[in-house]
Amino acid sequence: MNKRLGFMGCGNMGSAVINGICAAKLLKGQEINVYDVSQERLIAMVDEYQVNPYKDLDRFLENTDVIFLAVKPQICQSVLSDLAPRIKGRNKAILTIVAGWPNARYYETLSEDVRLLRIMPNTPALCCKAMSVLCAENTLTEEEFAFARQIFEAVGQVEVLSEHLFDAVTGVSGSGPAYVFLLIEAMANGGVLMGLPAPTARKLAAQTFAGAAEMVLIGDQHPAALKDAVSSPAGTTIEALYQLEKAGVRGAMISAVESAARRSEELAKGSK
Repeated sequence: MNKRLGFMGCGNMGSAVINGICAAKLLKGQEINVYDVSQERLIAMVDEYQVNPYKDLDRFLENTDVIFLAVKPQICQSVLSDLAPRIKGRNKAILTIVAGWPNARYYETLSEDVRLLRIMPNTPALCCKAMSVLCAENTLTEEEFAFARQIFEAVGQVEVLSEHLFDAVTGVSGSGPAYVFLLIEAMANGGVLMGLPAPTARKLAAQTFAGAAEMVLIGDQHPAALKDAVSSPAGTTIEALYQLEKAGVRGAMISAVESAARRSEELAKGSK
């Protein structure tokens, strides 16, 4: 694609995506524009990826066709207010990863000529293992959408879903890494309780999660079937699973996903 890509914001997620783009050789660092109010962040991005840094928003927009919006949700409204008059009628596209902002909220500020794609990645983008969901209801050109998909395939797996499912996506994959971190921590604590050194216990727990997840992803067996295959009669695993069921871990996880999704619904409506 011959359109120029520019990042507004280069925090953890923005820099992770730039890393993926460069590693996959979709673009060279010198072909990526970055705008950030933090001089320190700009210097770090130049040192790491040789990107083109901008502290002046107007100059950034003059040289950018596709804007990658990677700012915090709480400042998104002020950012859009700055952007709106500057990009009206100027044939710009926006790829946005701002959490809790549905399409309709953007167009309350932006003019209808701005093309928009909403994306929900998650933090494993930092190690190119993200689960990213692209919104089916978007206004990008076919070429722009294909390029956006390439970008997020460079940092993990991609699905395309309707926007009405994005709150559920938040509950599962958006917030999901935190649930996994908690469970890894708990498993490691159990190992320490039974005598393992803490670093060893963390490695055992984390690699077990990684390996089990890979078995689900590459195979065609339901997780329940994989679970049953590990559970020998009167063995250690079925005893452990019995304790988890007694403690309500399955129900608690389902409730956690539901609660995160409901909170996402509230945030999308602008509630605090």
